[in-house]
Amino acid sequence: MSRRNDTIDFWRGLVLVTITINHIPGNGLEHLTHRNIGFSDAAEAFVFVSGLALAVIYGPRIAREGIGPTAQRSLARAIELYRTHLSLTAFAIVSFAALALLTGTEELLTAHGRAPVFESTPEALVGLVALSYQIGYFNILPLYVALMLMAPALFLVARRFGTGWMLGLSLAVYVAGRMLPLDLPSWPEGAGGWFFDPLTWQLLFALGLAAGLTWRGEAPARVPALVGAAAAIVAVAWIVITEAFGAMPGLRGLVMPHLDLGKNELGLGRIVHFAALAYLLVALRVADVVGHGTVGAELKRLGRHGLPVFVAGSVLAALGQALTIVAVEHRLDGVAVIAMLYTLASIGFLVLLARHREWSSPVSSAPAPPKAAPRAAPLVPAPVPVPSRSSRSRRP
Repeated sequence: MSRRNDTIDFWRGLVLVTITINHIPGNGLEHLTHRNIGFSDAAEAFVFVSGLALAVIYGPRIAREGIGPTAQRSLARAIELYRTHLSLTAFAIVSFAALALLTGTEELLTAHGRAPVFESTPEALVGLVALSYQIGYFNILPLYVALMLMAPALFLVARRFGTGWMLGLSLAVYVAGRMLPLDLPSWPEGAGGWFFDPLTWQLLFALGLAAGLTWRGEAPARVPALVGAAAAIVAVAWIVITEAFGAMPGLRGLVMPHLDLGKNELGLGRIVHFAALAYLLVALRVADVVGHGTVGAELKRLGRHGLPVFVAGSVLAALGQALTIVAVEHRLDGVAVIAMLYTLASIGFLVLLARHREWSSPVSSAPAPPKAAPRAAPLVPAPVPVPSRSSRSRRP
């Protein structure tokens, strides 16, 4: 029986539901997701949790088998994600085109960067295969492909030199990505680079790897000073993003341009906010409190089947976007209600999908047994103490 980490599955399931909600425009649930109360959103959580889960799964294997088999698995996963991305993009393009033909809604062919597919088809097709052309809402899997290709190198540095050196290397790459013109090309559109720049977003992935290698899926220690600092950051972000809950109009526009919140290049403000929010949620043991109920159980089940749920959620979100555009274009009544009902139905479908997959393969998707298994040898060797000097604190 494969062992799984319930807490990671819980957060991954919540992230998948949040992504689905955020990608269906006009539904009231999107106002409840955390992007409306802070400077980060589900993308940061998606990347961090991916790194965290990878470290928990592959860390013990690397300690037993070495880096070679893990590199092979990472490459195989990258190829699987690449195929999935192409299939999802093709489905989305065909769906928008078919609905445009049925309804005569021109916006379906042009919104969110889809115009090149229909205006410069040969170039767009080549760009899609080369990953240099990515339509809106279908651009996070290319990042994940790149991260899986980077993962073996990050694991190797962590294995040989420690997680501190791995994070140092990752930070250096992040700085280079921010300071130098190293964007991966965007073609045939020709402006800017990838929506999610792998050279900068890999830092958040590396932070997830470091967290997984350091704590091995367990919750970090609760430090009161860090809890207070994290709560203060989250509170300030909430006040800014809501303009003090409407009491200070213009506050958002006054403050946010100075906080380095760019999403393409993963601004520092987004990293700081996500780190504070993540630590606060973990310190308050939110997963332990919510995870024991019915909702928590369903979120864990969704997290245990991450890729199929993500694919289904992306398909449902694409259809929801198309239907919303048509409804707005033709001035149909009750668009918000329809979007809300569609979103709830989509979440229900994802829950049923996860249940079906669990019932059809109960062994491979089983959660960790309650009895603790023997801990594998650590990926990162413990440092040798120096007798005459006090040990130096090491940030994970």
